[in-house]
Amino acid sequence: MEERHKCKLCWKSFANGRALGGHMRSHMLPSQPESASSSMADPLQDRESETESSKKPTRKRSRLNRRSNEEGKSETAGAAEIKIGVQELSESCTEQEPMSSVSDAATEEEDVALSLMLLSRDKWEKEEGERGKKKRNNKWFECETCEKVFKSYQALGGHRASHRKKRAETDQLVSDELNKKKKKSSTTSHHECPICSKVFSSGQALGGHKRSHASASNNESTIRRSGIIISLIDLNLPAPSEEEDMASSEPVRYKNPIISGNSRKSEGRMMNPTISWRLASSTSLLSIHRTPTSAFISAMTFSSSSSSSLELVLKYHNQTKHSFTGYARGPRGLDWANQPNPFRRYLSAPLLPLQHPNHDDDDDSPLYSCLFDSLPPPKPISLATISHLFYHSLALSAWKTTGSSTWPLRVNPSSGNLHPTEAYLIAPPIPSLSQSAFVAHYAPKEHSLEVRAHIPSSFFPDNSFLIGISSIFWREAWKYGERAFRYCNHDVGHAIAALSIAAAELGWDLKLLDGFGADDLKSLMGLPEFQIPGKGKGKLPEIEFEHPDCLLLVFPNGTSREDLNLDYLGISSALRDFPSLEWNGNPNTLSKEHLCWDIIYRTAKAVEKPPLIYSTSSSFDAPFTSSALFSHTSYNKLTARQVVRTRRSAVDMDAVTCIDMSAFYQILMHCLPSGSTRGEPQREQLALPFRALPLDTAEVHLALFVHRVSGLPKGLYFLVRNEDHLSDLKTATRPEFEWKKPDGCPNDLPLYKLTEGDCQKLAKGLSCHQDIAGDGCFSLGMVARFEPALREKGSWVYPRLFWETGVIGQVLYLEAHAMGISATGIGCYFDDPVHEILGIKDSSFQSLYHFTVGGPVVDKRIMTLPAYPGPTTTVA
Repeated sequence: MEERHKCKLCWKSFANGRALGGHMRSHMLPSQPESASSSMADPLQDRESETESSKKPTRKRSRLNRRSNEEGKSETAGAAEIKIGVQELSESCTEQEPMSSVSDAATEEEDVALSLMLLSRDKWEKEEGERGKKKRNNKWFECETCEKVFKSYQALGGHRASHRKKRAETDQLVSDELNKKKKKSSTTSHHECPICSKVFSSGQALGGHKRSHASASNNESTIRRSGIIISLIDLNLPAPSEEEDMASSEPVRYKNPIISGNSRKSEGRMMNPTISWRLASSTSLLSIHRTPTSAFISAMTFSSSSSSSLELVLKYHNQTKHSFTGYARGPRGLDWANQPNPFRRYLSAPLLPLQHPNHDDDDDSPLYSCLFDSLPPPKPISLATISHLFYHSLALSAWKTTGSSTWPLRVNPSSGNLHPTEAYLIAPPIPSLSQSAFVAHYAPKEHSLEVRAHIPSSFFPDNSFLIGISSIFWREAWKYGERAFRYCNHDVGHAIAALSIAAAELGWDLKLLDGFGADDLKSLMGLPEFQIPGKGKGKLPEIEFEHPDCLLLVFPNGTSREDLNLDYLGISSALRDFPSLEWNGNPNTLSKEHLCWDIIYRTAKAVEKPPLIYSTSSSFDAPFTSSALFSHTSYNKLTARQVVRTRRSAVDMDAVTCIDMSAFYQILMHCLPSGSTRGEPQREQLALPFRALPLDTAEVHLALFVHRVSGLPKGLYFLVRNEDHLSDLKTATRPEFEWKKPDGCPNDLPLYKLTEGDCQKLAKGLSCHQDIAGDGCFSLGMVARFEPALREKGSWVYPRLFWETGVIGQVLYLEAHAMGISATGIGCYFDDPVHEILGIKDSSFQSLYHFTVGGPVVDKRIMTLPAYPGPTTTVA
């Protein structure tokens, strides 16, 4: 019986559940109060985990507690120590242990004990949070005003009364001075303000004016007591909660934050995104100095009433950053009753079933490792090839079940497996599919096409067709709030890459047509006018409207320039007649009620690309460039179809698997935009699948945290994907970085070692304290050239930067799976701390997406079912 009643935290055994429950109260510590805009205690992870899509999924979180207790030590997700030259740059990443929403208890008694533990924690949080969160350490009581310590709470109470007495005396002195000035001014015919010396014609006007000083005085005294220094605060951004508890009385000067091996817990508090984070080098306290960093200057200098789209983009990006002291605004909990339906259907629209390829009997696709060398001969457009394209890019790949919950997985990954991305086929007549040109919505659950309308076919280039991509922001916003716009655009990039890889298997090429405006895309896909929904919570149907993102042209590989000319202006004129077409079907309702995060929709409108205003012909005959192959033996002998259909997002890493240095280099070689350049610098996006992207040159680079790569020292590395940016990157980052090529690195791989050191805890701390970021073989942050790109090209570049990161992420997914390991995207990371680690002090470069690659931990409690036909009973 003793083994049944074991504490999950310290592994002590007890005779019964009641004793265990009483014991577990001793482990309780004060918790952070939860704010309306963010919860540090239980953040909703922004990970690409595919176990999070069921009705009430088992949310796999970091196994920090379980693993650390098994090893007999307590680890914190702080930061590991890295040395640059002879100077040690140390700073502790703050940590807050994430609370799992799933109990690991194996018995009823342990469930009761854990419930008592959580109830105790909630009670403690309420009582202690209202007292100002006193820190008790070995029965010492600290005054939060002057930081003096006392041996008893009674002594502390008497001491705190002295502060109130001093404030009362100060208030009396101020009152006396004001009375003197008032008596003096009463002898004159004018009514002068004793504080700012303004003169008013009547005492009533003066009285109304003085109320403004009273309000400002109260705010100032509050700020002075908390020790916060105000400077250039953007009032359009959300106010921080618990402002009086945000800082110690004396801000600590920031030191270079690379890492300290002795990570310490720190009490994170909510912080305005415009506040620069500063860490104390000698204590574990987070001290905040409210002076804006240069990273936010450009966004904050704009007028709040300006309609500039660039202003709104910069504001959105800064407002949706995660920090050590607070997450971007999102729901306080998940509203399961209104979880969006992941499948859009057009009710009453004709349904055209697609074929289901049989991999066992007929898999003639090339080996995955050979797909990047050259494309096979193009196949004709037919029912079979269209079926293949969608089956290997956007279709379901499997169903997962725990017995009580069942949910689908797809070939294309998505943050939280929520899948905001929708696809439309715009095609000429296809035998056995349609006798006329048509627009159809792809329904992945049925692997079928829903015919929306029949259209003229005059503007299609020969042997080509179009695919439209749109996003339903509500699906991601339901879980992630304001940050959802980022994740939707990650998923657009995932979808572009998935379609590009599937097309390559058929000998087809794919290119994004970026000359059309949002209205053209809307007309072509038959979408309603995208609107900014009303604020608040309730039934808001317009929240479910799709936002048109992009249009992809699919054409045979090797098509000549003359065959691919497109007249954007002529096609745009033809699209004006599309609204008058007969459109079939009405979109289904995804949720009964909604919660609007209006900044998402305002930003989406601001970044819509305007159409080309002049008639032009664009060609897409850039020659296919093979990707460099450094290590053929690193790959398993899997066909391209096998890799894309069986790819899975890892939920946990085993912290053991180590890959060879040659495999690491090979993965990075396939992340290069230009492929094999034969000595030429990396710049243009010519290699598969990057050649599909609209921007001619790469804008995103990789900052790599190397943990377990055989033959390569642990440390921080950097892959420069556009070598034109190398000089700017060196200028923007720390001068102490080495920027040296690592041993054994191929000459045409622009990889640089910045510094050596164990950075596992650093990676975990920066990625919202998730173990998965440090337990893999390596993790990375995708760092984009940011504000210069926006100012050079326009605010419409903003989502395209995320599309590029999504394409890179899909390559990392496939590369890892082809080598027998796994990967997962990480959307939850602390933005500006990442920049601080790299030394980036302005918005010239910004981190937009994180990723991790390593040996996966498979949850054997979850069963896998075939994608088609799906289970008879599912949880939507």
